[in-house]
Amino acid sequence: MIWSGSLSLTNCTVAENSAFRAAAFWTQGGSPIEFVHTTISANTALNTLTTFNPTRIENSIIAGNFPDSSLSGPITLVGANLTSGAPRLAPLGNYGGPNQTMLPLPLSPALNQIIEPEVSIDQRGVFRQIQGDIGAVELLPAIDLHPIWNTDFDDDGYNLGTEIAAGSNPVSQDSADIFCLNSLDANGDALLTFGWDPDNALFVTNWIISFSPDLVEDFVPIFSYNGDFVTLGLEANTSFDLTNGTITYKDADAPAAKGFYRFEAEYAPFPGS
Repeated sequence: MIWSGSLSLTNCTVAENSAFRAAAFWTQGGSPIEFVHTTISANTALNTLTTFNPTRIENSIIAGNFPDSSLSGPITLVGANLTSGAPRLAPLGNYGGPNQTMLPLPLSPALNQIIEPEVSIDQRGVFRQIQGDIGAVELLPAIDLHPIWNTDFDDDGYNLGTEIAAGSNPVSQDSADIFCLNSLDANGDALLTFGWDPDNALFVTNWIISFSPDLVEDFVPIFSYNGDFVTLGLEANTSFDLTNGTITYKDADAPAAKGFYRFEAEYAPFPGS
């Protein structure tokens, strides 16, 4: 967008634009420009923002653009801003409110960075928290994550809930090894290790391992953990490694021939259900 004159954006999302230069804005004319709690991401051009005007950027995300999120011109950064690296945002979509937005996901560097938000509500009309998020949208995990739990944003075969529970990046394709890595102990029992991120998983998450002998019969759960207790399987056969973020379960009943294991994270509205 080429803009001549003053401009002020608050609680706005600018995404999925493309141009040769300045995918988001090219400003000129000398009048002041201001971005407050604005998200500018997923745009494509040689740079993201070129301004010849005095420009103030406050509590905003200008990151995740292609090939980078370069800014040029007389720019003043105020408060907490995210202007480099991967912002970990959900793709532009309907996450509540009258407009499409880009929801920050768990482990996003935009989360909980603002001690006193400049604006009391976000783009959707949701009240911001005291220690709020950078950008146009405030993440409320208990409300925002359930509707998109089964969405596979990065097309790697694992839904959002599973990736969050396993501690992987839900917007970047991951190695399957972090979800269930099989090995054998000295007794020939199957050791099943999978990623575990209790700090960011929803409190209503069940971590589950299921087994099928031949992929013809249905997968049957053999292990379940609800964040507090092992609710299926043997507690004695379970080990937790918080340092490396993994859980290992020993299946002492593994078949002598072959078998197939599947890891998933289940959304359970009532913990332990």
